[in-house]
Amino acid sequence: MKRKATILALVLIFALSFGSLSVFAAAPPTEATRQDIKEAKVQCTQVIKNEVDAEGVAKDLHDQTVQGKYKLIDTKTLKAKMDANQKMIIIDTMPEGWWSKRHIPGAICSIVGANNGPQFVILPGEKTALYNTLKAKIGTKKVKYYWNSKKKKWVTKKPAKKYYKKCSKKKDKHYGKKSYKATEFKDKNVMIVVYCGFTKCQRSHQGAMYLTSLGLKNVYRYAGGISAWVDANYPIEGTDVQ
Repeated sequence: MKRKATILALVLIFALSFGSLSVFAAAPPTEATRQDIKEAKVQCTQVIKNEVDAEGVAKDLHDQTVQGKYKLIDTKTLKAKMDANQKMIIIDTMPEGWWSKRHIPGAICSIVGANNGPQFVILPGEKTALYNTLKAKIGTKKVKYYWNSKKKKWVTKKPAKKYYKKCSKKKDKHYGKKSYKATEFKDKNVMIVVYCGFTKCQRSHQGAMYLTSLGLKNVYRYAGGISAWVDANYPIEGTDVQ
């Protein structure tokens, strides 16, 4: 017992000397954190109890992915990419109080569906906040599009005069125009990972779907969210870190 106490004391002294026990340092989740997440899932009746529940969750996740036109990423793959220092932006869509307690290291808080569960549809103000968050990270630029009547699509290079005509697709929002200007992100291919609490939580679905609608090409939904991250015993940041 004394030997264990001595070793623990030495470890603590070493850690403190390098400042690694800061409240906001990345560290493995505590048992209290695990219990808090477990209770939150129970309260939301989102716990998978049997194979029928698992089947339903899988079907919903598939349908949402098709609807949102984003990609999926699993826990191990995300951790591996982070360990390899791959450039990415991680968005936590949980309420700020939840994010401040525990989040994936480096994740930015941008709330989705603050007061309209259980579908957690993203609100206009939340769209603006999420857009501005990415604008600050990526930057934007003005792009001019021209209607190419031969290819029947909008292009960024002005077509030959005989093909430079008004848009003929009646369902197109720029129908009847020959050209238009748009504000777009400078880098549409930057990797963006959106997550929330757990697989059945749809905050991440709504957030990822909105980002793909902005023309971003490399949007991932981390469906397992902070619950899966904690279950994997991966480091977290926040006030839960002791």
